[in-house]
Amino acid sequence: MTPRYFNQPWGRLAYETCGETGPCLLFLHGTGCDNRDWDAMRAHLPEGGRRLVFLEFRGHGASSVSPAGFSLDDLADDALALLAHLGIPSAHLIGHSLGGMVALAAAREKPAAIRSLILLEGWTARRAWGALGPDRYFGRLPADVIAAIKAKSAATVARHAPEHWDAFCATAQAFDGTDVLASPPAPVYEVYGALGRQPDSEIRLLVPDHPRIAWRWLPDCGHYIPLEKPAETAALCQEWAD
Repeated sequence: MTPRYFNQPWGRLAYETCGETGPCLLFLHGTGCDNRDWDAMRAHLPEGGRRLVFLEFRGHGASSVSPAGFSLDDLADDALALLAHLGIPSAHLIGHSLGGMVALAAAREKPAAIRSLILLEGWTARRAWGALGPDRYFGRLPADVIAAIKAKSAATVARHAPEHWDAFCATAQAFDGTDVLASPPAPVYEVYGALGRQPDSEIRLLVPDHPRIAWRWLPDCGHYIPLEKPAETAALCQEWAD
């Protein structure tokens, strides 16, 4: 896909889109990632009948670096502003890792814009990060893919002024979406890789028992769900984003 751009006061927001009709699926990547991390999964998504939008956060991918400090809530504002720019009143938000936290922040800010939340290891809060066992982060990904993930993440961090990146990370560390999950404005789908799953993982992940929240554990999978299980991830998105 060819990147498109949406000018914001702080700079240029990059996104990709395909499809013009049907429910919108807005994809939000993880820290240090970009839209290429969705490519393997995207190959399994039919383009007909849905509008697919892939956003790159500030200072990630082809998006500009914010000249001032920014927060996780600013990323949520960007996502909502993009939907408004595209004339999309509501969307299914699919967020991986940081993207899941941004999706929760967007749901808190504008519940009416959320049709569902599909959270791919999208942490509820910082204290949930230790809910799964060690040595499962990269799952079964091959060494060259892991090296590419690390290199892209390091390059992304290097684009930012250290004080701005540190300030952003502090807001991610402080984020807590338990209030959103306690009374979700739309259906929520929690997806985690089963590698490292512990007997008390569901409790420690801070996801309440709620009729609007469903779970899916992906076997033999770590944190990078869209890269490790692209076909399964695409199938979940199609199943849940009606």
